Amino acid sequence: MTLKHLQIFSTVCRLGSVTKAAEELNMAQPAASHAIRELESYYQAKLFERMNRRLYITDAGERLRHYSDAILAQADEARNVLRDMDAVTRIRIGANMSFGIGGLPGLLDGFCREHPDVPVYAVIQNSSQVEDKLLKNSLDFGLMDAPANSELLVSKMIGWERMVVLCGMEFELPKGILYSLRGGDGENGESKEKEENEVASIVDILTLPLLLRETGSGMRRQVDELLACEHVKPYVIMESVSILSLIEMCERGFGILFLPETVASPYIAQKRLRKIDVPDAEMKREYFLVYHRAKFHTKSMRKFQEYVMKQIPLQSSLR
Repeated sequence: MTLKHLQIFSTVCRLGSVTKAAEELNMAQPAASHAIRELESYYQAKLFERMNRRLYITDAGERLRHYSDAILAQADEARNVLRDMDAVTRIRIGANMSFGIGGLPGLLDGFCREHPDVPVYAVIQNSSQVEDKLLKNSLDFGLMDAPANSELLVSKMIGWERMVVLCGMEFELPKGILYSLRGGDGENGESKEKEENEVASIVDILTLPLLLRETGSGMRRQVDELLACEHVKPYVIMESVSILSLIEMCERGFGILFLPETVASPYIAQKRLRKIDVPDAEMKREYFLVYHRAKFHTKSMRKFQEYVMKQIPLQSSLR
């Protein structure tokens, strides 16, 4: 099995045709087909199914595709780096939406001040999109939720923060779902009221109109897990890739919004949104530094990884 085999396989996957792959690679079609058969023999697995004159990748083929794309990209990367060992290479970083708002700006500012010679490129997407780019080697690092693919990706926790439940200032919560928190005893042994808080159970909160991130985001995954755990069918008012759009809808009183505390705090302080305490649900957002297990780490990448792990202690709040 050689890099040429993987190049042919990867091209067939991308074009969906052995004939088109052979044409692009300037080789005979029988030679391309033979390379695919050799790969199937080597891995003892069928990589493609042919039905109705169309080619469909199998589950085994899809798994190999992740490895193949990463290996080919890393081979090119290693060649370029080894040609100039002292070259300063650009770092490509992907962050999920929450970390992109709450943690990334400060982190990149500090890194660029300490290493002004290292060029940085950053993209902010949801966690599943960042993970996909890491698997394809189009990003070097992800700052995101724990990845779904733990076989191919290494993840190191770099911090955590609380998730909070929010609604608009004029949003009317059903009186039946609220209850009060009481403090310790007063001077005469009577129970005194704490600072007034709106408090509700997570089950009741989940039955209200919801404003949710799109499927594939870490915040959406957390809410979906709560819904499944409590066996609640959600009433979704809006789904969006934009946190700002969801905040605007929440501020206007359309429904309930779940946000990381660092993102929510300015809006609570400005009295644009109000927080609802949910004592029976521990909601916590964890963030990880993620990279491909087979990733070739350049000098620039090692500097970035060392800086991140030094600046953000494990299991600490981002606040």
